[in-house]
Amino acid sequence: MRRPRQPSEWLAIFANGQPAGTLVRDGKHEGLDFYYLAPWFGSAKAYPLSLDLPLGSTHFRNEAIAAHLRGLLPDAPARLARLAAAAGGVRADDPFGMLAHYGEDCPGAYQFVQPDRMGLIGRASVRLDWLTDATLAEQLRSLTLDGTSAASGNVPGWFSLPGALPKLSLRWDAKKERWGLPQGRAASTHIAKLPLAGLRTHAENEHLCLALARAAGLAAARSRILRVEDQTALVVERFDRARRGREIVRIHQEDFGLALGGAPEIRYPAQGAPGLQDMIALLRKHTSYTSPDVARLVQGVAFNWLIGGADAHLRNYAVLIEEGARVSLAPLFDLASTAMLDSVAKKPGRGDDERFAMDIGGAGHFQEIGRAEWAAELAAASLDVGASLEAMLALGKRLLKALPDVVAAEVEAGAVAAAVGAEFVARVGPFIERRVASL
Repeated sequence: MRRPRQPSEWLAIFANGQPAGTLVRDGKHEGLDFYYLAPWFGSAKAYPLSLDLPLGSTHFRNEAIAAHLRGLLPDAPARLARLAAAAGGVRADDPFGMLAHYGEDCPGAYQFVQPDRMGLIGRASVRLDWLTDATLAEQLRSLTLDGTSAASGNVPGWFSLPGALPKLSLRWDAKKERWGLPQGRAASTHIAKLPLAGLRTHAENEHLCLALARAAGLAAARSRILRVEDQTALVVERFDRARRGREIVRIHQEDFGLALGGAPEIRYPAQGAPGLQDMIALLRKHTSYTSPDVARLVQGVAFNWLIGGADAHLRNYAVLIEEGARVSLAPLFDLASTAMLDSVAKKPGRGDDERFAMDIGGAGHFQEIGRAEWAAELAAASLDVGASLEAMLALGKRLLKALPDVVAAEVEAGAVAAAVGAEFVARVGPFIERRVASL
């Protein structure tokens, strides 16, 4: 492989501490080349950077890799612009330059590392900057409305987290009950998210929806409400991290949008985004035609439809990619009910006329999707329509039964104020009831 002339034109790529690839930028033409390294490529434990960049090939160029890199970066233009400025004038539309500064803690197991920092990734020791309540509050406080931490411009290899909400990567030490900022090889264990302006109960909304999904028997990320000084944030435990002995290791994952090879900004039906049929086909391709993960995916999409998860687009579902390129469906994450929005609460039916993030059986709005539309969608995927609809109906009934107890437990634990809990039950419960009635 030909190396570029200047070290700044290439990045080392590690997979959970192992050298896995090289990303090269042609300084003159700004073309991109991604290579898997031969030792990694030939290892039985290897897994690809993306299902759309398989290990069957060793070299990918330009847009094939650029689209994936863009998908690892934050969504909000203002946030990207400020991160770019903090990195010393890097262009916000330059994924190579952005990941050179912020690529050491991405979703999944891959890290993008500047050549002069390779030693920090390969060594066994890890570096963690532990936070006091005051310094943690300051980190959260410095997450401005565009979601950029004030510290992010001063810490090489900070973090790159896609999405619209302001986020901060953290490491939790359960023994000493403290939070830290990981650097180098150290992996974060949690993601702290601040609500956007105008979404006054969004942290509680997502926390309760995640708890409700788990109570109904679905695999979903675990969360807590963090309150420190004047700051409140939702802290979500990362499902792409695991403890092995004394070490926190990275587990690779990617969202369905990236796995299907699309542009990361294309995520809704009106934009021509892939739909549930495409997601099912991808799972079957990398698992088996009768994989139970297909039914789990359908249940996950049905859960979002039942609770009013209006923004549950294909990038809010993901796959885990483990050693030997074994693929499985990741737990649910980014769950929130549109019924909790103040603007929706003022409408008759509280959000029934809102648009779902996916088309089901050709229909796009919550009130347009019912038994016939789901039956058409399930039939198109060659699933057992009767059994799938019964499973969906049973899920809805479990949600209605679990809802009061889930909220009561979180109120008792102090995670959610009693008034917010009552509001959640009053708004989300009837929304679920109407979806169940349509089945």
